[in-house]
Amino acid sequence: MNELKRSVLFFSFCVPIAIGITPDTFGQSTKRDLKKELTTKYADEPCIAVKEDIKYSFNLVKNGKKEDFIISENYYSNQFTPNYSYTKSNVVFYDDYSSVKNLVCKKDGKVVGGLPVVYTNYEKAEIFHDDVKLCAYKVEMGKNQNVESSYTKEYRNPRFFSKIYFHEGYPIAEKTIVFEVPEWVSLEIKEFNFEGFAIEKTEKSIPAKKSKEIRYLLKSLKPIPDENHKPNIAKTHPHLMVFIKSYKGKVKSENYFSSHDDVYAWCKSLADSVDNDPEVFADKLKEIASNEKDSVLIMEKVFYWIQDHVRYIAFEDGIMGYKPQAASRVYSMLYGDCKGMANLTKNMLKSLGYDARLTWIGTKDIPYSNDLPSLGVYNHMICTVFLGGKKYFLDGTENFIALNDYAERIQGRPVMIENGKAYINDKIPAFETERNKIDIKSKLTITGPVLKGNSTLTLNGEEKTNFLRAVNDIKTENQGKAIKSYLESGNPDVSVVNYSNSNFNERKAPLVINSEFEMSNKVFYSKDKKEIILMPEKDAEFENFLFDTTRISDYEFYNRYFLSSVCDITIPAGYSVKNLPANVTISNDTYDFVLAYTQVGNAIRQSKKIVIKKTLIKQSGFKNWNEDILTLKKFYTEPLTLKQ
Repeated sequence: MNELKRSVLFFSFCVPIAIGITPDTFGQSTKRDLKKELTTKYADEPCIAVKEDIKYSFNLVKNGKKEDFIISENYYSNQFTPNYSYTKSNVVFYDDYSSVKNLVCKKDGKVVGGLPVVYTNYEKAEIFHDDVKLCAYKVEMGKNQNVESSYTKEYRNPRFFSKIYFHEGYPIAEKTIVFEVPEWVSLEIKEFNFEGFAIEKTEKSIPAKKSKEIRYLLKSLKPIPDENHKPNIAKTHPHLMVFIKSYKGKVKSENYFSSHDDVYAWCKSLADSVDNDPEVFADKLKEIASNEKDSVLIMEKVFYWIQDHVRYIAFEDGIMGYKPQAASRVYSMLYGDCKGMANLTKNMLKSLGYDARLTWIGTKDIPYSNDLPSLGVYNHMICTVFLGGKKYFLDGTENFIALNDYAERIQGRPVMIENGKAYINDKIPAFETERNKIDIKSKLTITGPVLKGNSTLTLNGEEKTNFLRAVNDIKTENQGKAIKSYLESGNPDVSVVNYSNSNFNERKAPLVINSEFEMSNKVFYSKDKKEIILMPEKDAEFENFLFDTTRISDYEFYNRYFLSSVCDITIPAGYSVKNLPANVTISNDTYDFVLAYTQVGNAIRQSKKIVIKKTLIKQSGFKNWNEDILTLKKFYTEPLTLKQ
């Protein structure tokens, strides 16, 4: 729920995320030598950080007769542009429980006066987010110009203070992260993904302040690559999770998250504080349920109605990153984030007498176990229904998905189900790769210079829902053209003559599309017509799926993949098989490529089985993958020959 905030900072802007610790201590000659070295090393980068420091301090601030526990995050960054001028955009997100202040920007040591800083609410897709705010400004940087930026962000609710990353979207020569922890604060710092990074950690006591200092230092930080399908940085890059357990002040003491039980109690209290007003949707529930008596079918109808009518908005932050919107409001607006949609699902079903409960979950993007005392282990919310001795997990954000089916991103993930003062730990069921099966049955006949064919395409699981979402996003008048293009696989030699499909609104059954097509430039005759050379491949799956040798990140598919394709090519009367392409069998822990041509009666059968068993292709495996794809491509492009 909060991860988007960091990803925006990392990938959309070249942001100096550092403040308030004094400027760098490099001597001038040392700085010149370092800048020269960095310019050579990162010649293509628009900006480079010579030094970044982040310091966290914990303070009790008097507020009348009360005292407020404040976490101050002080950032300082010294950056320069190595080769050309550059407009640097800077954005810091905050919310109703935090603030940004003391923003200072210097160019070559001189304070930039009249800096146009904008403090505003965040808007996305024309949706106004009342609880999400941003502080933004731009700085024009000349070639080789130094820009120092500093600001302070204060957290007034320690529960929202969790993850700290070392890397950014630009190179950093040296970065320090420092915590000065007074003895009256109880916290724990958990380190993730440190292996392979030379991170220096030191601790020392400061008796005069009755505190201790915890310091992390990392040098030569490469930029986070701007590459598609890279794994979430929480899986790949070193970072810290900070658990603020409690503090003991002079006026009062307060417990935050000493254990995961505290996380549940706080999340549950937020959910319980929402006024849902079920009367708002009472008439709609009567319409949905109509005269249906079967409790599973009624639940199913409500679930599907929410999928079809409530728009999913993915971004929320601050308190609203964890507090569901009122079910009545989501129903009235017909849009909401995952929490709002889960809350609407729960309350609509509760109004009908179901035992429906909110459920917190971390998707596969979150690499943490859900026993940690942190909000950072959850980034999604669904609804669980207890019915007839069985649990039904309902995720209203996954439109077109059937009851008892679950998206790849939540399969096998642990969940926290509300259960009064306690909670229930469980897991979403996980399915085999074959859940996403693409099944193709085709027949081809040679008609002069053309291959004519018919095909039955059956889509299941993620392949089905992805197809339906894509079609649904296209204007009705353009859907037919888009479906034809999909069936033609982008092959200019294929022309779909007509097609028919099963009901797009039927969630439980596979999606079936029957089509008739013609393929040109696939049949070649010898001069005496005694031999026919065929190039029958139509879809050529993964043919051009090669990894660039410069790619840095691992590649992560959105879901696993399972293709089973059988195509029978009728052998014309008077002809027999002269030669067939060599079969392909490639199998490892991550994927299977099994392709073959065989003669079956008076037909040549092409069979293809392509299975991506694991969603992650490691960068170290790119070379083997590329070699295997070239083997695949050779199979697709090698001709087969018939003779009289």
